[in-house]
Amino acid sequence: MIRRFGIDIVSIESWALCLPTIDTAVSIEEEETPEEVKENMRLNKQIIETIKLQPWRMKKKYKILRKAKTYVRKHEGELAQSKRSKDVFAKYTLLWSRGWNRFKREVANFMVMLTPWEMRIKRIESHFGSVVASYFTFLRWVFWINCFISAFVCCFLMVPEVLRGAEDPTGMRKEIESEEKESALNLKNIWDFE
Repeated sequence: MIRRFGIDIVSIESWALCLPTIDTAVSIEEEETPEEVKENMRLNKQIIETIKLQPWRMKKKYKILRKAKTYVRKHEGELAQSKRSKDVFAKYTLLWSRGWNRFKREVANFMVMLTPWEMRIKRIESHFGSVVASYFTFLRWVFWINCFISAFVCCFLMVPEVLRGAEDPTGMRKEIESEEKESALNLKNIWDFE
């Protein structure tokens, strides 16, 4: 057995010898002991991880991979559950958790769809590349910054000005008085402004 990247890679001869046991392990319908299930799960997961390293035809790889994934999917929850917990409540809990995960995934997909111009930018990216798409993503970012600044100006400058109503009793003025209008734009007045 060769160990590469933290995965045990079985030689081709031993893989060929293991194939009948894999086929029978996947197709067995009788009850297996938890130890057998655990060992078969380990073998099938190892097969799933290392199947692409084998020099076989793709048809053979797909067949073995499909059988291994079917076995893992079928027996995945068995090791974590005891025999007593396989009742109606456990099944409904499992269904509810799967439904909840699917709902969260759908909400995340919906939020992506709500992002302005997301699909159009993706289409542009597929035609013209990521550099052009990054330009349009930047434009979208600038648009959101402008929206935020506009909301900020409206909330903190325009709304208080409208709500203020009559003249300010503190004596502050917003307009230039008529006698100062003639000389208001002279450089000396602007320079000496308090």
